[in-house]
Amino acid sequence: MTGGAAHADVVLAMPVHNSAPYLPEALQTILAQAGPPVAIVALDDCSTDVSPAILKAVAREDERLLVQFSDERMGIPRTWNRVMRLALSAAPRARYVAWAGDHDRWASGWLSSLVGALDASPEASLGLAMTRKIDVRGATIRDDKRRLDTRGIADPIERLRATVQQMAAGNQVYGLYRRQALERVLPLPHILLYDRVLLAAIAIEGAVVQVDEPLWERRSFAQPVSATLDRERETFWPEGTPSWARLPPVVQAAAVLTWRAGRGRLGPDLTRWDALRAAGVYVRETRIQERRRKARRRRAARRRAKQSAGEPRAGARSSQPESLAQPTLLSELRRLPVR
Repeated sequence: MTGGAAHADVVLAMPVHNSAPYLPEALQTILAQAGPPVAIVALDDCSTDVSPAILKAVAREDERLLVQFSDERMGIPRTWNRVMRLALSAAPRARYVAWAGDHDRWASGWLSSLVGALDASPEASLGLAMTRKIDVRGATIRDDKRRLDTRGIADPIERLRATVQQMAAGNQVYGLYRRQALERVLPLPHILLYDRVLLAAIAIEGAVVQVDEPLWERRSFAQPVSATLDRERETFWPEGTPSWARLPPVVQAAAVLTWRAGRGRLGPDLTRWDALRAAGVYVRETRIQERRRKARRRRAARRRAKQSAGEPRAGARSSQPESLAQPTLLSELRRLPVR
C-alpha cells in the first residue's frame, strides 16, 4: 500500500464513516492543495452509505488517495490509530502528518502555510490554522478566534500548562504534526476526550505554532457537551461501553498520563518525577478550565432566564416607545392637579 504516497512530503490520515454528503468536497479540497507533495490514506469503518463507492471512485482518478476498508466496526479512536499507522507506513518519506475529518474543508493555502510555519520553527511539533465553523450546508457560522502558540516557552511543563489553558482540542487535534513528534506519543489512548491527552503530550514534545488565518473549515453539527460525550461513548465502543467510561474524562486522562509518566513514556527528556509532575499540571489546569466553563454556562443560563422572563439586560435600553415606558417621578408629578 504505497501508490502516490511513496514520495509524499505530507500525508493525511482520514477515518471515514457515513460521510457521503461531505466526503467528495473534503477529498477535493485536500488534493487541490498547493505546496509540497501530499497524499491521503483513508480507512472506511464499515460505512452503510455510499462513502465506500466515493472513495473507490476518487482513488481510481487520483493515485494520491489510498483506500482501506475495515472488516468490522472499530469505532473511534481505534480507527484513528489504525489509519495513522497505515498512513505512516505508506508515506515513509513524509515529514509532516495530520488527521483529516471526512466532513470538513481546507482552504487552498492550508498546506503551504502550515508547512512553511513548521519549517521556520524547527522546535515546533504542531502547526495550527485558525478555524472557521461552517454549518451542514457549508455556510459560514463564525470564525473561532482562539489561538494556541507556545513558541518561546522552553520549559516543557510550562508549555503543557499554556497549552491546557488555551486548548480547543476539537479543533487543534486537526493540525499538522511533525512526524517524529507524533510517532513518539502514539498510540492514542482509548478514553473519552483523547484529543486533549494527545495535545498535552505533543506540547511536551515541542512548541505549537499558530497561523492566524482561517484556513480550515470545520463542519458543526451543533451538539451540547453532554450529547457529545454520549455520542463518543457510543462510537468509541461499538461492542458496548465499559463501566469505567462513565468516569469523568479528566479522571480517565489522569490515569493514562500517570501510567505513561511512570513508564517513561511522557516526554523524551523528562525524568519520571517531572513526567508525573506534568500529569499533575494537566489535571489541575483542566479542572480550573472546567470550573470556568461551568461558571460561564451558569451566567449564560441566568441571562437567558432573565430575558425569557422579560427582564431587560443590564445596560440595555427599553424597546418600548416612550409613551409606554415605565413612568418616571417627573411624569408622575406632571399628573398632579394644579391648585
